Amino acid sequence: MSETSPAPGGPSIDEQSITAAVDAALAAIAAAPDTAALKQVRIEHVGDASVLTSANRAIKDLPKDQKAAAGKLVGQGKGRVQKELAARQAELAAAEEEAALAAETVDMTRRRTVGRAAPRTRCGPSPSGSRTSSSGSAGRSPRAPRRSPPG
Repeated sequence: MSETSPAPGGPSIDEQSITAAVDAALAAIAAAPDTAALKQVRIEHVGDASVLTSANRAIKDLPKDQKAAAGKLVGQGKGRVQKELAARQAELAAAEEEAALAAETVDMTRRRTVGRAAPRTRCGPSPSGSRTSSSGSAGRSPRAPRRSPPG
């Protein structure tokens, strides 16, 4: 398609300029390190002020015989960018979710190093000797006072 400019100062709708805009968008998509950067790339390359969107808007000012070809060219370029954006978004979101899960993982096999250990229960021999005595106080704690038998 030959270069057409719908209005003075308007975006040029020719294969070379659309291909350059698509290539720049694809390079920026591939270079985005995270979803926040990809959102900015989306705004710059397919947002309201982008070259592709401006070219799409300018199609209405073209002569009738050029509208179909220009629409096809811009539509295919924008579609390719949108497809790559969606694929990269899924890729980055999965990587960010995996990183978040890895950061939240707790190793239950490691010993606790913070705080104090739980108090020991009294199920072993008392510090003063045997827990059972000959007077039959086996069920009582070693610190419990002995009661004298009635009578």
